[in-house]
Amino acid sequence: MTPLQITLILLQTLPSLILDVEALFSGKSKAGAEKKSYVLDVVERGAELAGKFGVQALEDKAARDQIVAIAGSITDALVFGFNKSDTMPTSSASA
Repeated sequence: MTPLQITLILLQTLPSLILDVEALFSGKSKAGAEKKSYVLDVVERGAELAGKFGVQALEDKAARDQIVAIAGSITDALVFGFNKSDTMPTSSASA
């Protein structure tokens, strides 16, 4: 699996994950950093599990750390877009 393939998977899965985490934290204002941490923890655990299942690109911890960093940047961009377009379920949304 190439870095581009992994990035494309993140682009496909992160929007719904972010919205799920938003719903999980509904009613908890100003929890943006906590929500982002939750999203990145899911990505990190998923990457670690994929590495254990033989995805060679994710067997190395440095590669997984890079994926998590990329996921963080994508998450920031998606949340910014959700907030700007007013599509987050709550008005206090910020991951």
